[in-house]
Amino acid sequence: MATNLLKLNNIKTELMVVASPSQSKEVGDVLLNVDGCTIRPSQEVRNLGVILDCNLSLQAHISSTTKSAFFHLTNICRLRPSLSDPVAETLIHAFITSHLDYCNGVLYGLPNKALDRLQRVQNSATRILTNTKRWQHITPTLKHLHWLPVKSRITYKILLLTYKSLHTLAPQYLSDLIQQHSQPRSLRSSDKNQLVTPRSRLRTFGDRAFCVAAPTLWNSLPLHIRQAPTLETQAQMEHDPPGSLTLQLQGMRLSTSNKSVEGYTYNSFTLQLEGLNVSQESTYPVFLFILFSYLFIIVANLGLAVLVFVDKSLHQPMYLLFCNLSANDILGNSIMLPRLLIDMLRLPSERLISYYECVVQAFTSHMFGTTSHTVLMIMAFDRYVAICNPLRYAVIMTNRMLITLTVSAWGVPLVLVGILLGLTIRLNRCRTLMKSPYCDNAALFNLSCESVFINNIYGLTFTVVLFTASIGSMVLTYTKITVVCLTSKNKSLNSKALKTCSTHLVVYLIMLFSGMAIITLHRFPQYSDSRKLASVLYHIIPSSLNPIIYGLQSKEIQNFLSKLFKSNKVLASK
Repeated sequence: MATNLLKLNNIKTELMVVASPSQSKEVGDVLLNVDGCTIRPSQEVRNLGVILDCNLSLQAHISSTTKSAFFHLTNICRLRPSLSDPVAETLIHAFITSHLDYCNGVLYGLPNKALDRLQRVQNSATRILTNTKRWQHITPTLKHLHWLPVKSRITYKILLLTYKSLHTLAPQYLSDLIQQHSQPRSLRSSDKNQLVTPRSRLRTFGDRAFCVAAPTLWNSLPLHIRQAPTLETQAQMEHDPPGSLTLQLQGMRLSTSNKSVEGYTYNSFTLQLEGLNVSQESTYPVFLFILFSYLFIIVANLGLAVLVFVDKSLHQPMYLLFCNLSANDILGNSIMLPRLLIDMLRLPSERLISYYECVVQAFTSHMFGTTSHTVLMIMAFDRYVAICNPLRYAVIMTNRMLITLTVSAWGVPLVLVGILLGLTIRLNRCRTLMKSPYCDNAALFNLSCESVFINNIYGLTFTVVLFTASIGSMVLTYTKITVVCLTSKNKSLNSKALKTCSTHLVVYLIMLFSGMAIITLHRFPQYSDSRKLASVLYHIIPSSLNPIIYGLQSKEIQNFLSKLFKSNKVLASK
């Protein structure tokens, strides 16, 4: 370099070693010494606007493209109300589509997860141009605009370059990379205009090279496209007539499928609930039924809780623990039922809910179901101590024990449901429509296009552990109570056990079968409307029957109410 009066510019000279992650560890640190200057390898280099990395994952290039595209989309969105459709489309092609199409051939062979980020850019641009709502499917809009999805645009670019290379319309260095297939003798396949596909070693590197990708895609095209005489004819053949944007690429019809382009709204904070599917004639009867049920739940449970705290004769562990059940019924239904009633009077397209409100509703819904089990479990323990150890009942069921049982009944569901929702919140959302009457965990993680394997495993484990502990404790408790009652000759003890335990057992069975009906109907998608109704009734029926059953069976509550009504009659007669 010195003899040619040249000098190396360290700032503008970069070295990059391209290898897989495992091979990079074997290669180690590579240093290049040129004329006394040491050049260290770089992780990323930029060439003609494309950011290349040492693993050829092109994540940095995709991130740069999406960042720039969303910046321009934000500005276009602000100006959209003042722009006509042709002007808006021109701006989108100038600032967005040009970025997506620039050097997109290097993206061939990347996994769908990497290309999905670019697809979201195109979907967002489509929504801005056509004013499509976030919960509406984007596929019909793309078909209407005749816009290919990102993955198909990459394939089309490679095929276009291949056609130009075969007809001397491309640079010579591209034409030298492909070779037409020739037979040593005349065969029927000689005139099929196929290319030689060289062997490649690595799928992540070799198969993505132009010399391999171009022949692979070209040979998969139908014969009439490969034999198109001019570029305009080929482009016309590759597109179907307006009305079905279908490509004859890779030997099959590649439609803009829902799986590849539909619903990417980059974590939309506005979601849509499907709600209850009831006929127009049944809307108001169902609305009134749910409304009066909700009012009855609030009045009955709140009245019973106030009654327990007012009457000192009801300051017993059994009734104090039952107040937890009343509080749970009021809280669970107050979060869900009013919102459901409002949505019933709205059009399906207007049943919108914010993401944070949906998370709170899902958390409350699962807390309601889980706490119902844990409260009935501690009430079963109270009945077990009262009947099997009556002499030690006052010693065991102290105020400290009541506080411990209450904290456990609310703390365990809080932790379990918190983990359940935490695993769902971490997921990115690509959809906005929830096919359920209210928000729950399953509806939330179904909005994601990522893997929900961990969510399914934890949800299944959560359900199995909860039902096993709940049913197991009930079976064990009532088995011991039954043995004590059968071996005891005390009729008053048996009568008291029958009255209090039957009340608790009926409440538990109503709650258990209501919950199991929802789980069973989840396995039958054709009964989705029945499952929605069952999930609503799961909140209404147990919460309505709990205060009725305990109020009718409890002698103390009956005595208090009879005294209250008698005193009112005496005051009225005076």
